[in-house]
Amino acid sequence: MRKELLGALLLSMLGSLSAFQENNTFLKQDSLKEWKCSKGAALTKEGLEVTSEKFVLVRRYLPVDQLSSKRVVMEVEVKGEIEPLGKRSSGGRFGLIYKDSKGKSFYPGVPLPKGKFPWTKIRMEQLLPADLQSINIELGAENAKGKFVYRNLKFTAEETVLDFRNAMNMGFADEKENDGKGGWSDQGPDNDARGIPIRQNYKGFPFHVIHPSQNGGKSIVLFKSVRSPYGVREFEVDLSKGHAVGPYLYLLHTTTWGDKDLTTIGVVEVIGKNGVTRSFPIRFNQDVGGWWLPRRKTNAVPLITWGNKACSHVGVYVSLFELAKDFGEVAKVRFRSNGTGATWHLLAATLTPNIYEYPADEHIVIREGKDWRPMPGRKDPGVIPGSALDLSGQLPWKSVDQTGRVVVNAKGQLEFEKEPGKPVHFLTASDVPASDAWSDSDALKTHQDIEAHCLELRRQGYNMIRLSSPNIFLTYMNGYKIKKEFELNPKNLDRFDYLIYCMKKYGIYLNLGCMSAWGWQPGTPWDGKPKPAIRKYAFTIYFSDEARKHWEKGFMNLITRVNPYTKTRLIDDPVLALCLCLNEQESVLFKGQGGPHLEYARPAWIQYLKKAYNGDFAKLRKTWGDLPENIRSFEDLPVFTGSDMVSYSTPRSRDFVRFSIQAERETRDYYIRTLRKNGVKCLISSANMGLDFRYILLRSKYDAVTINGYHSHPSGEFLLAGSGQNDPSSAIERSGRHMRGFASLHLYGKPILNTEHAMPFWNGYRYEQGLLVGAYAALQDFSGLTAFSGPVSRVGNEKPMRSFALSKDPVAKATEFITACAFARGDVRMADPLVRLRVDDSMISAKNVDQDGINSEQQKLAFVTRIAADVDQNKPVRKNEISIPAVGGSRVVLHQGGMFQNTEDADPASYKADGVVAELKKKGLLAKTNRTNISKGIFESSTGEIFMDTDRKFLSVNTPRLQGFCALAGTTAKTDDFSLDSISERGTVTVMSVDGKTSIRDSERLVLVYATNALNTDMEFASKNHAIRLKLGLWPPLLKTGRISFTLKNKNAEKLRLYALRFDGSRIEEIPLKKSAGTLSGTIDTVKIKEGVPFFFELCAR
Repeated sequence: MRKELLGALLLSMLGSLSAFQENNTFLKQDSLKEWKCSKGAALTKEGLEVTSEKFVLVRRYLPVDQLSSKRVVMEVEVKGEIEPLGKRSSGGRFGLIYKDSKGKSFYPGVPLPKGKFPWTKIRMEQLLPADLQSINIELGAENAKGKFVYRNLKFTAEETVLDFRNAMNMGFADEKENDGKGGWSDQGPDNDARGIPIRQNYKGFPFHVIHPSQNGGKSIVLFKSVRSPYGVREFEVDLSKGHAVGPYLYLLHTTTWGDKDLTTIGVVEVIGKNGVTRSFPIRFNQDVGGWWLPRRKTNAVPLITWGNKACSHVGVYVSLFELAKDFGEVAKVRFRSNGTGATWHLLAATLTPNIYEYPADEHIVIREGKDWRPMPGRKDPGVIPGSALDLSGQLPWKSVDQTGRVVVNAKGQLEFEKEPGKPVHFLTASDVPASDAWSDSDALKTHQDIEAHCLELRRQGYNMIRLSSPNIFLTYMNGYKIKKEFELNPKNLDRFDYLIYCMKKYGIYLNLGCMSAWGWQPGTPWDGKPKPAIRKYAFTIYFSDEARKHWEKGFMNLITRVNPYTKTRLIDDPVLALCLCLNEQESVLFKGQGGPHLEYARPAWIQYLKKAYNGDFAKLRKTWGDLPENIRSFEDLPVFTGSDMVSYSTPRSRDFVRFSIQAERETRDYYIRTLRKNGVKCLISSANMGLDFRYILLRSKYDAVTINGYHSHPSGEFLLAGSGQNDPSSAIERSGRHMRGFASLHLYGKPILNTEHAMPFWNGYRYEQGLLVGAYAALQDFSGLTAFSGPVSRVGNEKPMRSFALSKDPVAKATEFITACAFARGDVRMADPLVRLRVDDSMISAKNVDQDGINSEQQKLAFVTRIAADVDQNKPVRKNEISIPAVGGSRVVLHQGGMFQNTEDADPASYKADGVVAELKKKGLLAKTNRTNISKGIFESSTGEIFMDTDRKFLSVNTPRLQGFCALAGTTAKTDDFSLDSISERGTVTVMSVDGKTSIRDSERLVLVYATNALNTDMEFASKNHAIRLKLGLWPPLLKTGRISFTLKNKNAEKLRLYALRFDGSRIEEIPLKKSAGTLSGTIDTVKIKEGVPFFFELCAR
């Protein structure tokens, strides 16, 4: 007890030593004892009265040694009347005057009110420099007349704000990506920190964030790392001349690029005047976290959050480090980086005797009530045959033997060999036969299950399956673990064979990946066992004959077997429509992951450099400029580093970019050559991720373009608490960024298939997906769409919704139904006019845009008419085409550690796409009445069927068989036959004919969709925009309620009846309608549907 009392007493003494205070009521006779006053200042019963005709000054000189590096807070109450006599520097005075060691004077202050005013509290904060030479408080009048009174002055200086302005090396804004100069993380203007609010206090924490204008453009310390080799390795703050005392050290900091959990990225050392040193490791995901989607860590809490163009939710953290209570006065604080993969950014640091309370999360919890209600129960886990939701009659199908192989026609479209002249659109299910893709483990156990699954696919509109990684389920899944290379799981192999048999029977084609990145080997990447470097197959295949032989043998073993059910080898079977060489392989060349596997590239790297520099090593040394003396020849050169792979700021990294382009093209040629040599007859594609110009050119020799991409992909830990969306906003508001990105990669004369897309659960605008992607894919004449993943399940379990488990998400079920009609059924017409965007190697090299994507403003032409990148410019320009040069300027951003890419928006002034619209009108390719105004975010398709207004987050589609809207609450809108008269909750409202009739107006059976949002019961979020998910929640899903009123023109209006449907297509209850000849109207209020909230409704005359 005695020790505790002594410790408390010592802490109190230290606190009083470090905390200078001046509290003055100005009501005592000696209140001005230590003040200097000019004529016009006097004490009265109310306080310190100032009577001024022009100037009156009252000053209090303060002790410099107790105030250096301090954050001071000063308050006073004042009342009276003040009349400024000039425009500048005139009025009542409340502030400080201080000088630094260079003799420069500073005059911070807060002006007093003007005119007559009652008692008013005035407050100011100020960070004082470490080299403080003099300081005083100043009250009074400056170039002003009047009479006013001060009272209750309070001046405190407890916190020591570490002043490290001299060490700061970066600003918040970065104008040019990868130039090695910064600021922030050198990732360009779309992904910098220019939006950070700059203050001296954040939610009560006494941090002083330096404005760039006050420190030569520098506001942070960017530490050295793999990604920022030019960063600061170490610096220290000298506090020896002041009285800096803790015991609490708060840091304001963050990281970019990330690292493994608990990796120590740096160290903070606090050195006392008594010689005692205390070290604090800075551990990633404990003491600091990544700035994208920041979330609470063990010792780090997001304190400042904002958004930029690349991510809607970025931020910096506050962390607390506690010294011993008897540590004493601090002499120095030293910061040191470990130079790891994570890049550490330090904005501010404060020593204080005070504890500050961390801000609490908002904790938004989704619970059943008026706004959120369960979905209706279902009688069937799939869609009931013959119900309004059964699309098998809407998308007629034949067996694969009847239609034959998938081929490319002269127009660059896909069609069936036995049905020439009929372009086909593939609505693709991304599926795994051994486990219902993220949703239900071991779902397809029997042949009966597999056949029922294929039938269900047809009922829901799917005519292709994508199996991206056959080696996963044939070597690992369902508990079977192979013992040796190329061994296959016999149980899953039988399932695979029978699946192929059923696919042929029901006219479902196969898009097959040759191999995933981990190969045909025992073990998995997450089993914790060490793997040889060769197993990084996505990388080593570029450079290693051994890796290539493994890829070839594994795939050939699979497709050259005779299927016991089809009696045919898969390599010969027309059911195999396309093989994709290796999913998203290109990402390994721009993720920047170092490791032993990079050595496989060294021989090719050296050979490339010899050729690039004509064997002149001296020239390379001069160009690179940073080689150690012990490297004297090409053979001495190390392989490139992870930093070289992600930067474009050094001569070495630019050499790597050119080298990697060469490696990709050689590997592409190897893939095509090897597959054709082995007798593969199907279409061949790969490189289905990259959005850069280099990948447009790379794909030019493949049979088809394939591409993956997302809007609002969740973070890599999306199954865990604390995961986040990189962009919780509307895709329409973002001008359909992912969709126009896909369209910009369409190669002239070649088919394009999207092989992964989604607005994944839990984005609150994912209802947009059906019309936005489905309609524009049809307008652009895409040959395939693949929403990821697992869209169909016949397992009626009670698992909560999760990202990429479409069969569990009611919103996804609604949007996929719309997509099936708009795209696969062909309700939306292809645009006839075509804008050809000329692309070639010389243009890219000359403009240095090989790592750009097509300019975002140019991409937006995809919402008006067809666009296609043209790499073969020898083909004549047809009457319905115009040809213009492709333009760069849109930076390609890699999201979520390499999971997907987006092209960020360029400066709208960088390209005027409205000029192209004018040219299309001038040539008669676009109607003069077309409403498109790209600069204002308004787009009307050349067909007149699609209209989008991005500011209103509005989209409408108007075709004979499908008419609908994506709309915010309060919107009204009309198409030819359908009117949205009111809507209370944002969503999609779409009506489709489903009885084979050619128009809504003639139809006797229609489906109406009103889809809003769906979340899990007890799902929990950290903010109202749902950017960060704290808890996944439980079954059942809760659907957002809403109310719409609508009017429909239909010849059979008086016969039609309206039913709410379960998700299997069975009817729940009838909803009353108002009818007249040729018109009906109704109101749907999902709060009132007894069984729960439906998204599907049926209008039927039978």
